[in-house]
Amino acid sequence: MSHEARQVSLSPLGERAMVRGEAHRAQSGVALLLFLLMLLALGLLTTKPELLLARLGPKASSDAALQSAGDARDALLGRATVHPDLTADGRGPGLLPCPDLDGDGHGDPPCAQPGQVAIGRLPWRDLGLAPADPPLWYAVASRFGERAASSWPLNSDTSAGELLSLDDGPPRWAALVLMPGPPLAGQQRPGTAPADYLEGDNALGSGAGAGHFVTVATDDGVNDQIVGIGANEVLALAERRVLLEARRLLEAYRRACGQLPWPAPFDPGAQNLVAEAGLEWGLLPLDDALGNGSGPDWGQGCATDIVPAPWLRAEGWDRLLLYVADPCWLPGGGSCTPGLRVDDHGGVGALAVVAGRALPGQLRPSTAPADYFEAANADPEGGRFVSRGDQPFNDQLVEIRP
Repeated sequence: MSHEARQVSLSPLGERAMVRGEAHRAQSGVALLLFLLMLLALGLLTTKPELLLARLGPKASSDAALQSAGDARDALLGRATVHPDLTADGRGPGLLPCPDLDGDGHGDPPCAQPGQVAIGRLPWRDLGLAPADPPLWYAVASRFGERAASSWPLNSDTSAGELLSLDDGPPRWAALVLMPGPPLAGQQRPGTAPADYLEGDNALGSGAGAGHFVTVATDDGVNDQIVGIGANEVLALAERRVLLEARRLLEAYRRACGQLPWPAPFDPGAQNLVAEAGLEWGLLPLDDALGNGSGPDWGQGCATDIVPAPWLRAEGWDRLLLYVADPCWLPGGGSCTPGLRVDDHGGVGALAVVAGRALPGQLRPSTAPADYFEAANADPEGGRFVSRGDQPFNDQLVEIRP
């Protein structure tokens, strides 16, 4: 997945949020800042908005529309990244808000049913944004909606589902932000129906043909501009949030216990993930952490208050996390210098690697790391790992250092 990095500017969004008169809008603006700060804390820069195609008017109005849509895109990605920190629904990162169906600026759950698409106005109040004129519209694939059924785990391995498509391209979009052009014949504004602002398949709502969107490239009766949020892009941010949780658990354990827990065997299909003495790599022993196992160390008194976020298990991320610890930091390791290596540096005490979506040739579930990880990461025995590699490569990792 190729990304063009750009700087994220907090000050314009913060200024807009804080000058609003209504208290709940100011709170939403603060929340947006927290979303973006979380992205920065994770070392992430949002990618350049994908302007899929546009029939542009005067340059000034086009720039304003794109800025508004770009702000919306940043806010949506931020909210998806920190979803589990905002709600008590037990769901993990990667979920996007439902569209606004009644024009009040707030999302209206539940989102679409399986096989459908939810479309409405952008929930700008929930995102801490100013309203746009004309209003921005927003479509989200059913599996990525915040109120999607909990029986649909959302992770980098199980997210294949009803994605949105554009023009003649394949289904690959988790959400789209649509910018209406000037009103065309028959459109009544202000209005509440998509057809008052959008054209062609874009105006179908959640009815027949929903999920396929068009631009002027394939329909010359369309003057909508569209900014896309790719499914892989949302999942890459969710993976970073997963790594943040893994690092939190392991660092808290080491602070409390002076060592790290033994890993569980690398078997993503196992019923329970229980620590096994003597292992140096495997999966996080979450059943010991949750009190469901009988592993040799996680349940000891020093670690009883270290509880994983429930969504780590509920969404299936625990089966996609490779956990590696240097012997120096495992029980009985004594005082020595850890020797795990990442890229061109050593001294790493432990690390976690999260698998991206299965690449061609990778078959899951499997007990072979090479079915989940690429390059040196597929050989945990070697003690050398990489944060980037030649294509195809979609692993992400986090280090735990002295």
